[in-house]
Amino acid sequence: MEVTQKFMYYQGDGYPSSGAAVFSPSDDYVALPHWFNYTAIDVEIISKTEVRQHFHDATESTSVQRFKLDGSHLEITWTIGPLNAKPYICPEVVSRFETSLKTSGKMYTDSNGREMILRETNSRPFEFKQENGISGNYYPVTTAAFIRDEEQDMQFTVLVDRAEGGTALVEDGIFEMMLHRRTCQHDDTGVKEALDETDRAGNGLVVRGKHWISLERVATAARVWRPKLDQMYQPLRPVFGTSTAPARSADNKFQSASIIKALPANMQVISLERHQCEGSTFWQNGNCKVLLRLAHQYGPDEDAEYSKATTVDMASLLNQEALPWKVVSGIETGLTGTENRTQMLNYRHSFDWKVEGEESSHEQVADEQPWTWPQTVTFYPLQVRTFVLTTTSN
Repeated sequence: MEVTQKFMYYQGDGYPSSGAAVFSPSDDYVALPHWFNYTAIDVEIISKTEVRQHFHDATESTSVQRFKLDGSHLEITWTIGPLNAKPYICPEVVSRFETSLKTSGKMYTDSNGREMILRETNSRPFEFKQENGISGNYYPVTTAAFIRDEEQDMQFTVLVDRAEGGTALVEDGIFEMMLHRRTCQHDDTGVKEALDETDRAGNGLVVRGKHWISLERVATAARVWRPKLDQMYQPLRPVFGTSTAPARSADNKFQSASIIKALPANMQVISLERHQCEGSTFWQNGNCKVLLRLAHQYGPDEDAEYSKATTVDMASLLNQEALPWKVVSGIETGLTGTENRTQMLNYRHSFDWKVEGEESSHEQVADEQPWTWPQTVTFYPLQVRTFVLTTTSN
């Protein structure tokens, strides 16, 4: 399937004018048409192909884009700016992907990086009047968004490295992400100032970011983009330090890890951090508490295998022998780590929420035994569970 990527910009001269709080484009977009350089580089050392594109347009904006094929995804690194606004040209720059997918006016965006929510053209769960067919179909994308064609059995996914606005609902099979904005007028809301940020020299700002693109079969797309999402937001971080231990030869390398048993492919460690210590530092003698969060990373029905409930053996999760502390007990808490989970559920379900059109929303708490270390734990799709572990010196 062919995918075409273009830089475009809207002119925010609708009504009310675009500003810090309002995106109000005119009815059409403008391409960034003038190419002043095009370079293709084959990086043989790491077996990757890199393509760089340079644009220069009427807004005096220089746009540089780097394409790098990396395994199962395409990495696009983009640089936009400075946006130097001129009279009647107040650009709101987007990256536009044109595909042949028949999406029937549907797309999916994430809810804070977790559940994917179906979005439909000019649709809300309540009665409303559409004021602008472009901005009215834009949605926040904090980590991921995708479109799919069930007949072609293809899914086009975009991962972002920051929160952006995006839509695939204006035209079928066309996906766009908002990258950069500079407006000429205020939008009659808030502080009544235009979104007109500059550097010390008065030039428009330069913005740089990344998009990861994948094109997969619908049934297996999640097992490609879900792990990539974790890699985008939680990259490996090398840590260096000094040691007083005797020097080691090249054949006697030091290796240690806090997690000794690899988690199932659909699980992820979200947090592992010091929670409380009594009268000592974390790595010295004394009683401490460790906050551990584990999460199921796949949504319901996203994948035939990885969307299933998964059980984790907590006893073999931590390498007690390699660590200077050992776990002696533990409880499960709410997400914040401040309240026992069983007490929290009892409190929440003690309320009888009244919903219009329904008799009652009151739910009884299912009889369950509070979790204690080191029992196994079962995780359901997208479930996050938090544990506070009490430790002592090993």
